[in-house]
Amino acid sequence: MNFVVPALSGLSIFIWLLFQYNLWYLFLFGFISVLVFFAHTLLTLQRQERTIIGEFLGILVLTVSAPLAYYLYQHVLTASAVVLWFLNALYFGASVFYVKMRLILSAHNDRPSRRFTHERNILIYLSILLFVLVILSLGKLAPISVVLAFVPMMAHTLWSLMFMPQRLNITRQGFVQVGLSLVFAVLIIMSYKVL
Repeated sequence: MNFVVPALSGLSIFIWLLFQYNLWYLFLFGFISVLVFFAHTLLTLQRQERTIIGEFLGILVLTVSAPLAYYLYQHVLTASAVVLWFLNALYFGASVFYVKMRLILSAHNDRPSRRFTHERNILIYLSILLFVLVILSLGKLAPISVVLAFVPMMAHTLWSLMFMPQRLNITRQGFVQVGLSLVFAVLIIMSYKVL
């Protein structure tokens, strides 16, 4: 019964947006979301949701809100909306490697080889991320200022690799990650207003 009111509210808003503003691509967003959610659910049923693929599928479902917000604001679906989805997925994808590394780092009896593997994975991911951002900027698919949106997260991650204490304070890390995400959101919005 708790599900009925939000579902009806969402359906009402969907119908209103569809007919008031002719936003027919909302069906596309719904289809993509359901498809990715279904793939993630299959992994969950196989107890594979904590794998890198499972976590990235979860991130794709959650970050579809970025191009959706762009579409609702602009009333047109452009390549910028897809790039915005990609940028958000890349940003939050870094957390997959970061969290795994922090959990390994805080395990008192963990093997140094596993820690090194996770640290190496983060560095590889950040390198690929930086390369992709430069390519997107040079290809005029995203403003060059989007690179700045990733700098606080990348700096914090590198600082964590070098100096963060072994003991993990989950509450503090939660606040830090929320703060970094807010900074990212503000810088991305500012970047796209420059576009």
